[in-house]
Amino acid sequence: MHDHTQLIDSFFNAFSQRDYNTMKSLAKSTLVYYDPLYGYLNDGDVFLMWESRYGQKDFSLTYTCIKDEGDGYFTVKIEVVYFNKKTITQQIKAFIRVENDLISECSHAFSVHQLCKQEYGLLGHLLGWNRLIQQRIKNDARRELLAYKSEWIN
Repeated sequence: MHDHTQLIDSFFNAFSQRDYNTMKSLAKSTLVYYDPLYGYLNDGDVFLMWESRYGQKDFSLTYTCIKDEGDGYFTVKIEVVYFNKKTITQQIKAFIRVENDLISECSHAFSVHQLCKQEYGLLGHLLGWNRLIQQRIKNDARRELLAYKSEWIN
């Protein structure tokens, strides 16, 4: 296994075990992150988001197919299953950049519409494609992160 593949494997293994300290040790302090729900995050906000989103909920995370795309970029297939009121399965493709043996960039690609369909049932199925509905969900996610961040700071 290539060193960077091992790094990414260790990162997602720590993620699946909610070991945020190990995750932080494998990433640059200036980590840049993007996903369709939260948009761009950087520095400590990335880890706060992961703690708030995954630390408080029952979930399982599996990852496969760590693929070296060259030039320091890797792709990973991730599946996250949340166990809240209902089970939500999210298929994610992660794009990772490694610099100086640390993860410097991480972006996730997934369908917000698929997430809406699972979370909101028929309403999400019918309206989850709508940009206004998706923006509301994104705003709710950002508000939750800001509330978590203000609790964490205080």
